[in-house]
Amino acid sequence: MYVDNTGISAELTESSCILISFNIYCGYMIFLGEGGSTMENEKKFVTTINCMDGRVQIPVNEYMMNKYQADFVDTITEAGPNKILAEAENDILVESIKARYEVSTVKHDSKVVAIVGHYDCGGNTAEKEVQLQQIKEACDNVQKWNESVEVIGLWVDETWAVNAL
Repeated sequence: MYVDNTGISAELTESSCILISFNIYCGYMIFLGEGGSTMENEKKFVTTINCMDGRVQIPVNEYMMNKYQADFVDTITEAGPNKILAEAENDILVESIKARYEVSTVKHDSKVVAIVGHYDCGGNTAEKEVQLQQIKEACDNVQKWNESVEVIGLWVDETWAVNAL
């Protein structure tokens, strides 16, 4: 039995491998959902390593959810990630991206990761053809992190349409 400081009580039990989770916030218990064999554990995740530019988030997430029948998109953002990962010169940024990638591919069991570049990028001002090459190089570099994860390249054009490479 749990009693919080407002006198609200709840029976916390484990039944059929389902745990009831509560969070205490400002003296109130908040039901967060079931743990253990949860519905969320059965949902499908995909991952994007995308620019921080808000114009590309929705088109890329919708593309990934539709193409891979995913329920959720783990979004890792940096300014110009295709350049960062292709050049692999900034160890701190690369390791930061890799750490977040590992959370997504291990904790959420994401099996597909997209490296994204886009038109009018403030973080990577290179011309389209250079960025497309960087996306391909970034895909090759990220693929080495885990051969069992599919790594794809995406380009978001001037109409905000997502194009697979």
